[in-house]
Amino acid sequence: MKKYLHSSLLILLLLTACSNEEYDQAMEQGIQSLGKEEYHQAALYFERAKQEKDDEEATAYYQQATAMDEANESYNQQAYDQTLTSLEKVIEVNQGLETVQKKAEKMKEKVLKERELAASFENHMQKLEQNIEKDNAENAEQAYEKLKSKLEKHPSLQSYQPQLSQLHNELESLLEESEDSRLAKEPEPEASEAEENAKESPRESETGNDKEKKQETSPGHEESEKPQESDEENNASKPSNEAENEEKPDKETELTYTSYKNKRYGFSFEYPDFLSMAPPPTNGDGVELYSNDGFELIAYGAHVMDPSMDIDDYYNQATEEIPNIAYQKKTDDWFVLSYKSNDTVTYFKFYLGESQLNNLTITYPDSQKEKYDPITARISKSFSANPK
Repeated sequence: MKKYLHSSLLILLLLTACSNEEYDQAMEQGIQSLGKEEYHQAALYFERAKQEKDDEEATAYYQQATAMDEANESYNQQAYDQTLTSLEKVIEVNQGLETVQKKAEKMKEKVLKERELAASFENHMQKLEQNIEKDNAENAEQAYEKLKSKLEKHPSLQSYQPQLSQLHNELESLLEESEDSRLAKEPEPEASEAEENAKESPRESETGNDKEKKQETSPGHEESEKPQESDEENNASKPSNEAENEEKPDKETELTYTSYKNKRYGFSFEYPDFLSMAPPPTNGDGVELYSNDGFELIAYGAHVMDPSMDIDDYYNQATEEIPNIAYQKKTDDWFVLSYKSNDTVTYFKFYLGESQLNNLTITYPDSQKEKYDPITARISKSFSANPK
């Protein structure tokens, strides 16, 4: 009996040792796959480890690998909201690997930027469509060139290439129609020029005779005939730039301003009513305004995705890739940046609350600086944000 019991215990110990060995091997292979960012394969290894020994560590690693695999798949389909949801799962896993969490946080920042870029690109696509529908060839051409430039700079927007190509074909047709219409209305130049030359010939000879008569007049007689003008009369008869500037009102004060308030996130500001408003986003998070000469304003709110980030983190993130900042100011809950890049002036204002954030971005060509500097100052001063 003792021999039988001893043999049973020995077999049990051998089976346990084999089980632990398979568990350790599966865990090690899973971690190696995570390092190679082969998340689907890593999930399979951790699932095998769970079958050998269902402990918290194997479960946590399995959850992280599965969520990262889902995030990558959603990202490849440009399903940004679904990607962010999966990344949050990775970050929130208890007892998960810190290296995987950091990769998820870095990917999350990238996805947020690409989602904002894609939303802006879609709004510009809508503007292009509207200008084509309204037969506004000049504005449509400007909108297309801007979209084309963004597409070349940002690889993440390549999925929009087929739509943009289709709109370009429609734009080409519109430009051809506009050119044909212009040529049809253009008058014949040859006949009118010949008539003008015939009319001008006698006038030139008369002018020549008048000059000869004036030259025959004596200098003394000419001076007696010509009245003396006072300094005041001279000044009154000549247009003065200073007088024009004094009589001409300031451009900025001539503008009429309209108020905008976002119901979802509570921010508000004033803007000149000559700006056009893009179709509002379906989630109601903000607004985009633009002009025909390159001015753009984007203001929106969002929920804070990472409560651990403070105003310094957002400020460092915003300034990381800006080489030359012309103006900057930071407080405990907001900061402002102004800079010029590729002949475009950018003004950025950011507010941070406990659970949400608000920001304002204004861009315009440097050539329009005189026009839009005072307008930007007025909008920024009126921008009221009360993030919760």
